[in-house]
Amino acid sequence: MRYFRKLDRYVAASFTSSYLICFLFFLGIFIVIDLVPKVDDIMDAAPLAAERGESLLFLTIRFYLMKTPEIFLMVAPFLTVMAAMFSVTRLRKSNELIPMVMAGISIHRILLPTIVMAGALLLGMVLVQEYVAPACAEKRMVEAAFLFEQEPALLLDQEVFWDMDGKEIVVRKYNVATQVIGSADISYLKQHAGREVHCSIEGKNLRWLGPEDRAWSMEEGYSMTEDFSDIDTKWQRQALKKVEIGLTPADIVVRIKEMTDLTFGEIRRAYVLNPQDLRMKILLHYRITFPLSNLLLLLLGIPFVLRHENKSTFLGLTIALFLCGAYFVLDVIMRDLGTKNQLNPVLAAWFATIFCGAAGIYFFDNIRT
Repeated sequence: MRYFRKLDRYVAASFTSSYLICFLFFLGIFIVIDLVPKVDDIMDAAPLAAERGESLLFLTIRFYLMKTPEIFLMVAPFLTVMAAMFSVTRLRKSNELIPMVMAGISIHRILLPTIVMAGALLLGMVLVQEYVAPACAEKRMVEAAFLFEQEPALLLDQEVFWDMDGKEIVVRKYNVATQVIGSADISYLKQHAGREVHCSIEGKNLRWLGPEDRAWSMEEGYSMTEDFSDIDTKWQRQALKKVEIGLTPADIVVRIKEMTDLTFGEIRRAYVLNPQDLRMKILLHYRITFPLSNLLLLLLGIPFVLRHENKSTFLGLTIALFLCGAYFVLDVIMRDLGTKNQLNPVLAAWFATIFCGAAGIYFFDNIRT
């Protein structure tokens, strides 16, 4: 039993070192590719950074630190399968697998630490999706507005929202940092005396009063309501200091966040507010299927690295990486069909996972070494 514990630690250490090397490689490549075209924009922000008493280098480093969770989520499944492939390839080329198998240890038992590590990374990916990436998103967006556009504040120019009561809300100049809406127009219908009455609300400098009130205070606010008491339609005007609408600062920020920055709850609320948005419905399921690809791709790729028919290790790696790429292409195609309502959204989100997962289990169960 002691031998097995040492073997597990050895295989896990090999996988971990390969994973860290792959992650640092992808992170470095991404930062270089992303940074080079933006150097001029960053240098233009130097005077503003000096006015704020901050170092331009420090701001740039902080921006990419805030972007690291997003980069991780983009490449995490590939990192897992590549780390496993390199780890197994290292064991195979150094002729360490043969003594293990000859000692009576099955190949599945040898790879067990790799599977466990992939499961832990799956859990880590879920935690990053739900907590780390969303927490970094707004800070990263504010830094990006300052560094690349020389804007001291991140503003959402104009967007149209609908709340669950059917109110249409036009938001202008929303400041992400201060959570202040520059101006807003709200229009809706209400029942009065057996007929629908058009109503509208306008105001400036709307400030969120918190989840307890679920309302916004505003300046120069007023409401306009149709008045049918006379032959000619008139409008009744009334001053307002606050307005209750089913729109929160989090709902507004969702519009400018990347998909990888949204929590499961934010995606679900965005779908509830707009059930016609099939993209959000698919994304709800994709938040489950995407982390599962850590294990799925591992099961799909490792057998081709270990096949004894492959005289060339490079050929096995190529086949395995091709299958992983094919999985993501199939997944993108199916989700695109679901977004266009040409396929059931749930089926579109799960098809690639179920199909390739079944293939992966079959190949892994029939490994021949």
